Amino acid sequence: MAHLEYTKAYFISEIRKNFRVKNNIYAVQLSIILFMIVIGFLVSILPISLMWHFIPLGHNEGWNAYNTQRAMHPDLGLLYPDKDNGLIFNNYPPISYYIVGLFDKITFHDYIFSGRLINLISIFVSVLCISMIVIEGGGSLFGGVFSGILLFIYSAQFFTGWFAENDPQWLSIAFQLLAVVFTVHSKNKKFNYIFIAGILVSIGFFIKHNEVSIILFLFFSLLMDDRKKFIVFLLSFLFSSFVFLLLFYAFFGYNFFYDVFLHPRVQILSQMSRSWSKIKIFIPFFLISFFYFRSVGFTKKSIPLIFFVVFSFLSGCYMRSGDGVAINVHLDALVAFVIIVGKLVGRIPVDRYLALFTLSAFVLIIPTERVIFHLPRLIRNINAISAESQSWKHVIQLVSKQRDPVACRMLSICYWAGKPFTVDFFNMGQYLQKNGKNHIYSDMVRKKAFSLIQYQVMLGDEGIREEENIVSNFSFYYKPFLMETFPKGFFPSSEALIFYKPR
Repeated sequence: MAHLEYTKAYFISEIRKNFRVKNNIYAVQLSIILFMIVIGFLVSILPISLMWHFIPLGHNEGWNAYNTQRAMHPDLGLLYPDKDNGLIFNNYPPISYYIVGLFDKITFHDYIFSGRLINLISIFVSVLCISMIVIEGGGSLFGGVFSGILLFIYSAQFFTGWFAENDPQWLSIAFQLLAVVFTVHSKNKKFNYIFIAGILVSIGFFIKHNEVSIILFLFFSLLMDDRKKFIVFLLSFLFSSFVFLLLFYAFFGYNFFYDVFLHPRVQILSQMSRSWSKIKIFIPFFLISFFYFRSVGFTKKSIPLIFFVVFSFLSGCYMRSGDGVAINVHLDALVAFVIIVGKLVGRIPVDRYLALFTLSAFVLIIPTERVIFHLPRLIRNINAISAESQSWKHVIQLVSKQRDPVACRMLSICYWAGKPFTVDFFNMGQYLQKNGKNHIYSDMVRKKAFSLIQYQVMLGDEGIREEENIVSNFSFYYKPFLMETFPKGFFPSSEALIFYKPR
């Protein structure tokens, strides 16, 4: 009898002990998640506040809006003009333009604002997908939520120029991450999940065709895990891609293939060094990845993930050698790193509070430090948005009063001013530096066809090379009459806008 009483008391004490442990770990996990939500709110409040205003957030916003306008209204001009037209170029696949264009019909009737909202929705979809990938891949619920919020924090803090901006990269990533979700969810299921995944990555590729890291990760994962699924995925991807290419050829002809896949771009390998100045944000992730792969070893599941990290980071560094290429080429590397962090969090025993706090602090210390020390400036910037928007509206109104055609380096200005798409200065600069034909643009400048030209003080070697090919052509026929600067610098550069009129 005494033995039974002892056994009963032992089990009760063990249940209470486990209950306390579980309660403690849940409290720790909840506190970490709540802290991350606060940091995520603070790092995203400025870009989310800016997205509703007439403030250009990047060079590509107006360019994407004009291309969407042409996709939805073909009478305005070819979406993929002849490569030697000398003025307008389009090196992006067309799917994003139709998604934004159709979405715009039920939202803002402004392609820039619609594109920004789709971008933000795509980020939230990507966050959800990352969480599901970690959980479905054998990780914990906490690890999945942790990794998803971590992606949101880093993208808002360090990739601000592509956060809630009219740019298709996050839309492409969202489609490809959805494909990963379908593949990890396909265990013991029919092959229709894999077939759908192949279509999704094809759509993502033809939204932004340099988004290949996630596709290759899926190829290797399925090849090492299940050959039959790999074959289904490969056939689905190739078939859907072939259908898309046939459609694009039918609608756009050969110009589509040349503009998207053979577009001239100046590449200087020494410009790869621009990546190293940003590498510090990845240092915690590299160290965590090392410990994770050391703990799991080389397995069928870890090898594709190793490839994903290495390829996405190194290919991003190589792409940085091209003119006009920025830190956004490392977004795929960020996606790979947060998946690893989520998996490692799931491997920490429930009673190892110190290890959990240490890992959390390690990946959150950089964004947290920036939030704390920049909080006063954040508050000032939020308060200044309205005044900054009015300054941009003044510039837009100035341009809207000019007769057509008007040429803008900052295409958002001309788009919001209701002006037709006339010149793509950046891609034209690339075209001219690669020995393209200059007579069409030169003739228009010589005849003073543009009532106004907006350009800006370009910084760095890349800007100087562009100016040598463009500004030198019109400086004899046009004179500067106005310079506008924006002291808050919400547009991610320190360039001053210069307006030229015919001499």
